[in-house]
Amino acid sequence: KNMQFAKPTLLQMPNRVLGPPSGNVQAIAEGLQSLPEPTVEEIGLWKCFLGDVGAVSLANAFSTGCCARLHTLLLDENRIAAAGATALGAGLVACSLLRELGLARNPLGAGFIALVAGLGPSLASLDASDASLNDRGA
Repeated sequence: KNMQFAKPTLLQMPNRVLGPPSGNVQAIAEGLQSLPEPTVEEIGLWKCFLGDVGAVSLANAFSTGCCARLHTLLLDENRIAAAGATALGAGLVACSLLRELGLARNPLGAGFIALVAGLGPSLASLDASDASLNDRGA
């Protein structure tokens, strides 16, 4: 909740357990939504064990427009599967300035299609390596 006073442009918390059962990613999502105006430009939460629940929490926050200035989102190695990828695709529609998205080493599978559908034309870099993609998902 202190984010509303700090007005951060960078949010990086790599290698920390933020997903269930800790509930920390939900608190981060609520903090993002509490910002009086969008200030966050880069989020780096790689290897934080977010899972689908954490991805959905972030996606719900993104969909409110709280991260309209977001240009870099790094969520590598977070155990995000199809449900989380689908939610992220829906939430990232509100992040039209997104240029870099890192989702490597997540089992995205068939959710990759819905994820890509939500990405805007400003995207320049997408890392979905080792993301359990098959012919259907790719």
